[in-house]
Amino acid sequence: MTLRVIGLTQGRINNPLAASGLNQMVFGALARRAQLVDVLNISLTGWRRWWNALRAWQPDRDRWRARFDKNVPSFVQLSRLAHQMLEPRRAEFDVIFQLRTLFAPGFPSVPWPYAIMTDNTHALSDRHYPPWSPLGPAEKRRWFELERATYHQAVAVFARTHWVRRSLIEDYGLPPERAVWVGTGCHFTPETLPKSKEVDDGRTVLFVGKAFKRKGVPTLLEAFALVRLRRPDARLVLVGRDVTIKQEGVEVLGKVMDRSRLRQLYAEASLFVLPAHFEPCANVISEAMAYRLPCIVTDVGGSPELVTDSQTGYVIPPNRPDMLAERILDLLGDPAKRRQMGEQAARRVQEELSWNRVVDRVIGHLEQVMGEKSDG
Repeated sequence: MTLRVIGLTQGRINNPLAASGLNQMVFGALARRAQLVDVLNISLTGWRRWWNALRAWQPDRDRWRARFDKNVPSFVQLSRLAHQMLEPRRAEFDVIFQLRTLFAPGFPSVPWPYAIMTDNTHALSDRHYPPWSPLGPAEKRRWFELERATYHQAVAVFARTHWVRRSLIEDYGLPPERAVWVGTGCHFTPETLPKSKEVDDGRTVLFVGKAFKRKGVPTLLEAFALVRLRRPDARLVLVGRDVTIKQEGVEVLGKVMDRSRLRQLYAEASLFVLPAHFEPCANVISEAMAYRLPCIVTDVGGSPELVTDSQTGYVIPPNRPDMLAERILDLLGDPAKRRQMGEQAARRVQEELSWNRVVDRVIGHLEQVMGEKSDG
């Protein structure tokens, strides 16, 4: 019997930018593998959204966004909303599949089987990147209790990286058999990808990301200034945020909403750089790899699980503009190495980083678990 799944997320599934494109890719793959009954958008609207925004306000936009998503009243309200939306449809599904853990699929308890896919935990944010842990001591304890209960009531928690799976087990006490690594995918479908690297001017470095501070743009700019001393023709293209940067060789393209334009930027670049201070599982890395770009990333979060040092790019410590500059110069100066690393990167995407493969693991595990519950 085909498993009937109902999805929970934030943002509309038909919006390619919602949840950084994750909604469309994951639930699209899920619909090909199981009976996807529906995907429910569990988001605050109207006065509740405005009140949450007002209560969460911070002068720094990134901190404001973090506080908007992560506060106990929001968690409770969203969990109650999920409960209200699921209750009249309880006969339509066998299991719930939820993206991320900003709410539970019910409150105060969850009366139906559910699984969660996540790329991060609050414990990891609190330990490695405090701006994503904008809670006072009492609220932090309460959030942890809610998050832990949500994990423990789930039939499975699917981790996109081994890094987050370890946190589920070590920080939250989740039994290893219910903390399941499933990997991650690439947001570009195979038919949209080039068969070879046709354009490479040997001088263009690409960065894609909205959170410039967290993703290490200040470090990148410092490193690029060093690069320009030895390669005056080098070019740095920044995509993701409309900011003014007056630095020789730096081009700020701002937000690129058109996916075909983004594909063009990947195709035209020589290499990709993401020198993040904290990065749970960046979709842009697999996208760049798919376009045969060697990638330079930092050894934080899930990034080292995507890029193999000296094979598909370089993995370096964060906050090291000197080392970053040397790695950029190394790749810009060696076309054969760029080509070899880029081909290996593309091969890894083709063989491993596929949302269909991820969802196959998800559904295979759910069918086993739900079959055991049915037998029980």
